[in-house]
Amino acid sequence: MAGIIEVLKNNITVLQDGIEQYLMFETYGFEVIEYVITNQMLHKVAIHYTSGPFTLYEIIGEYLLIAKGDRSGEISAEPAESF
Repeated sequence: MAGIIEVLKNNITVLQDGIEQYLMFETYGFEVIEYVITNQMLHKVAIHYTSGPFTLYEIIGEYLLIAKGDRSGEISAEPAESF
């Protein structure tokens, strides 16, 4: 399993920003949900990605307006770099 994760190069390949760059993960977990000993095609697994914190500003339809880091208590004249 570690070899497959290394190929991802810490990219969450099912989660992209507006310019189609992948969001990054820091660690991962692997879980076997269901195992059918007689048929590998029926195995069900899950990969749990863990990243650093993000701040959610708004949900616009199917899109999230977020910024890297925890900016919940931050008051600044400079706008956060969001995506």
